[in-house]
Amino acid sequence: MSSMPLLLLLCLLYLRARAFQTTVCDCAEPLNMGIIQFPDADCNPKMNSTSATPVRYVVYSDERAAVKFPGFICAKWRNIHRVTMSFFGQTVIVPEKIPIDTTASECYRMINTKKCEGQEMTLSDEKYVFSHEPRSDGYWMRTVEWETHNCALEQVQLFQQREDEDFPTPIGKASATAGTLSHNHLTLVWDTTYTHKIQHELRPVESGIGTLIMKTTNEKYFRLLDDDRQLDFHLTLQPPCNPDQQGCNNRTTTFKIVGQSHLILVSWPFIDKSLQLTAESASIKEKAPPRVAMETTSPSSDPDLDKLANKQYIQDRAIDRDNELARILQTIECDIRKARHERAIITAQYNGWLAASLLKLPRCTKLQAFGQTAVVIQCKAVNATFETVITPCGPQPKFNNYTINLDGWELVKFSPCYWTNGFVNFNDKPYVFRNNTWKRIDPNIVLSRITECLNREFIRKLVLPLVLELVFCEHFLCVSSS
Repeated sequence: MSSMPLLLLLCLLYLRARAFQTTVCDCAEPLNMGIIQFPDADCNPKMNSTSATPVRYVVYSDERAAVKFPGFICAKWRNIHRVTMSFFGQTVIVPEKIPIDTTASECYRMINTKKCEGQEMTLSDEKYVFSHEPRSDGYWMRTVEWETHNCALEQVQLFQQREDEDFPTPIGKASATAGTLSHNHLTLVWDTTYTHKIQHELRPVESGIGTLIMKTTNEKYFRLLDDDRQLDFHLTLQPPCNPDQQGCNNRTTTFKIVGQSHLILVSWPFIDKSLQLTAESASIKEKAPPRVAMETTSPSSDPDLDKLANKQYIQDRAIDRDNELARILQTIECDIRKARHERAIITAQYNGWLAASLLKLPRCTKLQAFGQTAVVIQCKAVNATFETVITPCGPQPKFNNYTINLDGWELVKFSPCYWTNGFVNFNDKPYVFRNNTWKRIDPNIVLSRITECLNREFIRKLVLPLVLELVFCEHFLCVSSS
């Protein structure tokens, strides 16, 4: 028997294509899962409803300014000589000085009379001093003690930052209301009218042009920004002020500065003369108080207030930048979500399986477009083993009497020329018949990088500078010029 038929049979068996197994979706009895909900309409970050008004402002204080005032230090001491004469007439003198406490009345007597127990005091080295040595004569075989009282009076300059506040002195911290301080036999006296709180008029300590910001949803929140001087005040609205008060009339608004109970901020609308005069601005200007009524000769007379307001300005600017960065990122995320869902709805118009995969829905789930939303349809996942049939149109996958649909998931009735371009779609992936089986195709054409470059440019020019500025300001307390 010839071996040729056997060899042909073996060749045919060897060249027969290997089977290809994949998952397909049986939609003979689909389940309607419902309508998909896209909660993107409300994903944009809520903006704070605020109103900003340019104003002139003056900060008044009901406290007296820091003062320098005179004080007097008084001292008294006993100057003693103990004189001893020996049998042979030798004299031994032992001097001693003993400090004496001085009362406030004795000190004031020295101040007014410049006398020390009736003895005239002389001015020496900016001090009034009476320093007299006692007698030095003695008696034979006896010890006698001679004594005089000496005094000193010195004027010193004292400084108090705030009324009714303890203040430092050369001999210790003094109480504002005491009027006298004694320490180590020294007595300090001063006039308490300098240091004790008294009723006086409001005094201006700060003025300028700023922006008054108010939350429209919460009329109790006010904030005044002075970008030129980098000052920031948090305010609470006060009842209308008394027109008899300095700088107050029925056209001004009065605020209390948060954390500064002794300060009052008065503001009124500011009209920029460089801008075109409109009917509205003319009306505001007409109602504004005369400029001379609120001007102050000194832009600031309270350095401590400037430091606190500047620190508040730096902190609030950093917080504003942080909030703005968070808002930008939330807006970007919201736009991405909206774009993804809109793309899914558009895709569902012609390919429900691809639309479902864009939303990462479970396998064998497809979307059916329904207006601006979509219906979710769940089919049954089935494992199918495809054989390959060679036809004049090329290799064709075949499972029973079906082939894979163009969408890559469902089955469709087999046709010898259903696939004509040499590629087959299995589960949204392209395959080609190679080496007697279906092989997945790896992409080999690189698209333009314009989109990628645009994304990088966006990050480099917008997002990255904001992040770097926040980090820099947090560590070095800088403020952007923008």
